[in-house]
Amino acid sequence: MKQRTYRARLSHWIGVCALLASACGGRRIDLESDGEEVRPGEEPGSGGATGSGGAAGSGGAAGSGGAAGQLPTDCEFSFPAGEDGTEDAQCGCTRRPGASNSFQCPWGTGTSVTALVGPAGSVVQLSGTPSTVGVPVELRIPPGALSEVVSIRITETSLPPPGEIADWSPLYRFEPADLTFATPVEVRIPWSSNQSLVPGTVSIHWSEEPGSCVLSPLSDNYLNAGFNQGSVRHLGWAIVGVVPRAPSCP
Repeated sequence: MKQRTYRARLSHWIGVCALLASACGGRRIDLESDGEEVRPGEEPGSGGATGSGGAAGSGGAAGSGGAAGQLPTDCEFSFPAGEDGTEDAQCGCTRRPGASNSFQCPWGTGTSVTALVGPAGSVVQLSGTPSTVGVPVELRIPPGALSEVVSIRITETSLPPPGEIADWSPLYRFEPADLTFATPVEVRIPWSSNQSLVPGTVSIHWSEEPGSCVLSPLSDNYLNAGFNQGSVRHLGWAIVGVVPRAPSCP
């Protein structure tokens, strides 16, 4: 009799467990994972959400394709012969180490800004640094210049300016280095100096080819009040200044 009662109770509890398992859909809750739901065969914390994060990381991998478009940091800059600004290149303040440093020639800060720009166009703007007070660095991309959405990055580097140029701005990086535009894009870069007269040869010097370390003045460079502007068809390095720098200047 006792044996029959024991078997009846056991059958009862087996039925209850079966009902609970069915109601829970075969899932379990890990009490040490803050109530995170864990499916059979999974470990806590390895849920589908994390897998999604991994997928987002793959999107980042596409961005790493953008990383391939980054500019080198060990550029050996050169400026083509032909421009002669020696007479205009007075020895003003500079952003290269030495005795001619001044608050009127603020060094670059390493600040970057990134924006997604597509076929509709947009303005990518870097501001908030000592060199961009009042006038930001701008890349004004018109509609139709891009055929797809691209992540564009502007960096105000803290690198010293190349030795051949009398610098009027920090050295800037525009990336991705291999990006080209279907139509001309306007760039604006502010400048500053302690010189009393602004030489007419102050120009934006831009990478001759996408990402190139050879810089040339923009063909339509326009000297404005506190900034220069001009047209570009690709990205790369940029700096405002006069070439060549007078040999007597520090």
